[in-house]
Amino acid sequence: MENFTYYNPTKLIFGKGQLDKLPGEAARYGERVLLVYAGNGDCPFRV
Repeated sequence: MENFTYYNPTKLIFGKGQLDKLPGEAARYGERVLLVYAGNGDCPFRV
């Protein structure tokens, strides 16, 4: 096996109503972000 370093900073926000924080959180990363969402389809934001 080759030597490697894997760095994966992750922020997870859980709880009812937390999608309201999405625009502010995404804005911190610039104009282009990759958002992966899995849920019941109630997300008001479309990617």
